[in-house]
Amino acid sequence: MLAIARAVMTNPKVLLLDEPLASLAPKAVSPILKKVRKIRDNGTAIVIVEQNVKRALEISHRCYVLVDGRCVLEGDSSSVLSDETAKQRFLGLRT
Repeated sequence: MLAIARAVMTNPKVLLLDEPLASLAPKAVSPILKKVRKIRDNGTAIVIVEQNVKRALEISHRCYVLVDGRCVLEGDSSSVLSDETAKQRFLGLRT
């Protein structure tokens, strides 16, 4: 939370977050994502690199999946999250 606050103090146009949910207790994830959503809603573009794919897609507009440095999947987040093949093949999500 402190690192995000420090970055936002400079009023950036784009905020890059590298694994903002890594090593967090499950109870801490929702408050962080709530703040990220608020930053986004205030007009800052946000790029998130995150292993917790489902939670990241819940707050994002677009999704790009890279495999070996190549984009293998892209689309709006809700479409990717509802695509069963994409969820199993690229996102490691099982239904």
